[in-house]
Amino acid sequence: TKCLDVLSWYTGLALLSVVWRSVILINRRTLLQLGAATGISLQSGPILSKNREETSLSNSVPGIRAYNQLGRTSLNISDISFGSSQSSDPDLVRHALDRGVTYFDTAESYRFGTSEVAIGEGLSGVRDRVILASKTKAGSNADRTEIMRALEGSLRRLKTDYLDVYFNHAVNDVGRMRNEEWWEFTRVAKQQGKIRFRGMSGHGSRLVPCLDYALEQDLVDVVLVAYNFGQDPDFL
Repeated sequence: TKCLDVLSWYTGLALLSVVWRSVILINRRTLLQLGAATGISLQSGPILSKNREETSLSNSVPGIRAYNQLGRTSLNISDISFGSSQSSDPDLVRHALDRGVTYFDTAESYRFGTSEVAIGEGLSGVRDRVILASKTKAGSNADRTEIMRALEGSLRRLKTDYLDVYFNHAVNDVGRMRNEEWWEFTRVAKQQGKIRFRGMSGHGSRLVPCLDYALEQDLVDVVLVAYNFGQDPDFL
């Protein structure tokens, strides 16, 4: 049975405007059975200290509890990750890093590229300590040249020369997965060292056929899907 890495996002931290993702490894059948009942839990773990006062204070400070393998990759990432569709604050990025977060997710479309700029600034000087992912919406008629331009734009904004994961973003049409230009682009980008792994993300409509095709054709290393599976009746 093929495994999916489901990166669930949670928007409860309104004051910080952060999207956190929790990673769970399950097979497709279990995923569908869970359906809309799937949830996440954010808990603060105790931090060792020298006295009771310090322990009491530290218990209120959230931190990463574990690191897990991501999908079919060789990457180990924090069990809570940093999403940035609503954030463009480099200080917030650094705060997450200081709490043990190692997976940072963004996209060229998030806040018109300023999200990538903020993450690039926040992670300046610590690129070797983090796993960095971004996304582009490569359509069914996109060619490899324009997709490469999109990737290179993301690399400039993120102040890095490579991405650990690069997603075809918000896929809701199997034609986008069948586009040979996307797969040729990923082959060349991997060969040039600009990306390490390829993935697809989706948010609902017609997502199941896209997932089925990508998995059956062995086209992805990582899958990122919407937290609320009730968005698509095919999941239920």
